[in-house]
Amino acid sequence: MRDVLIWVLTLAFGFAISLSIFQHINKKNSIEEGNYSRYFKNLDEDIIIVSVDWCKYCDELKVLLKENRVKFYNFDPSKELNNSNIFHELNSDVFPIIVTNNIKIKGYSKQLIQDLPEFQNATN
Repeated sequence: MRDVLIWVLTLAFGFAISLSIFQHINKKNSIEEGNYSRYFKNLDEDIIIVSVDWCKYCDELKVLLKENRVKFYNFDPSKELNNSNIFHELNSDVFPIIVTNNIKIKGYSKQLIQDLPEFQNATN
């Protein structure tokens, strides 16, 4: 009986972990319109990305922007602790976050980024 209980608990734990991973992978990117101009007051760049070193999608985003000569400011909340409240203000639970004057994109989507006017203006 003890072995069956351990087997059932192991199976339930494995199922819960798998479900959590599946939900995270399939999390939809979200776009939110708003006034984000306050974040650009002292910047020359048209796009802010909030990223961390360990995020592979953050790295892919930086490569995409650099290859297309899009000017961006990279904000890493783990390195800029005095400004880390910006990450919380943007109310996101994913990396990267892409911010323009009027759009915030949570998560990485190459197509959504390429559709941004700031991206298109830089590549034309």
